[in-house]
Amino acid sequence: AGSMDPGMLAVAGDMAAHSRHPFSRAIAGFAAPGARHKFDTVTEHPGFGIEATDAGSTWRLGRRGWAGWKARTGGEGKHGYGGTVLTKDGLIVATFNFEDALRADAGLAIKLLSDAGVSVQMLSGDTAGACGEAAEMLGIEDFVPCLLPSGKVERIETLAKDGHKVLMVGDGLNDTPALSAAHVSIAPATAADIGRNAADFVFLRESLLAVPLALDVSRK
Repeated sequence: AGSMDPGMLAVAGDMAAHSRHPFSRAIAGFAAPGARHKFDTVTEHPGFGIEATDAGSTWRLGRRGWAGWKARTGGEGKHGYGGTVLTKDGLIVATFNFEDALRADAGLAIKLLSDAGVSVQMLSGDTAGACGEAAEMLGIEDFVPCLLPSGKVERIETLAKDGHKVLMVGDGLNDTPALSAAHVSIAPATAADIGRNAADFVFLRESLLAVPLALDVSRK
């Protein structure tokens, strides 16, 4: 984003400030403070992105296939379908690439759950490449990428129908339906308000070790 037009970065930053999604928070943090862009409306669409309107124009920040709708009809075909973009009236005006930083104790938390006999599956809205890389680093063999919020719910319902008891751990707005659909759910205190309200338990620290600890306590 270093070579991005400052005006477009400012627009993206102002839109991103209306969301607690990790990518949005990263964009909002990267955008330099300055004159704010005045939007008439700003709406977050879980699983897709943020839409804002001003002076007769529609801006979208989010999934490329949703935000850059003209790319899917030939107007911007060279851009493809993956990633996060900023668009104005369906035309892509900026693109964003992210590198996820894993929580320091995430790998240990996964190992403790596996040692306790729990099967771990990662459900994500990210691309297959990003999910595969994270899963490999964490030692997770089973992952499902490119999921919308409804897709996570469908996966949980399938697991339940197969006789599994599902514990869902999530911290985003996109995880809220899945948190409600699982038999038991846990969210960190840093999760979106709606996510915390949907979860059965909320852990107060950043450490994911709270998850295997809660499981261990429940079995005693």
